[in-house]
Amino acid sequence: MTRAGHTQERAVGVSLTCRLAVLIVGLGVISLSLLSYRQLRLQAFHEQSAARLRQTQQDKELWRLRSEISMRITPEQIGVIDVPTEPTSDE
Repeated sequence: MTRAGHTQERAVGVSLTCRLAVLIVGLGVISLSLLSYRQLRLQAFHEQSAARLRQTQQDKELWRLRSEISMRITPEQIGVIDVPTEPTSDE
C-alpha cells in the first residue's frame, strides 16, 4: 500500500467519523426540541386544568352566596331595594 492510499483511507475514516458525530449531535438536538415541545404542552394542559378548577370553585362560591342572599331576602323586601338603573335612550 502506498502512502497516498493510506492517507486517503484515513481521510475517509475521519470524514465518516465527522459525519457520525454530526448525525449524533443532530439527533440530540431534535430529541431535546421534542422534549421541550412536550414539556410546553404538559405545562399548558396543567395551567388550563388549574384555570378550570378555579372557575369551578368560583362558581360554587357564587351559588353559595346566591342561596344565602335568597334565604335572607323575602319577596316583600325585593320591592323596597333601590337598584340604580341606567336611563334608556329613546333615540
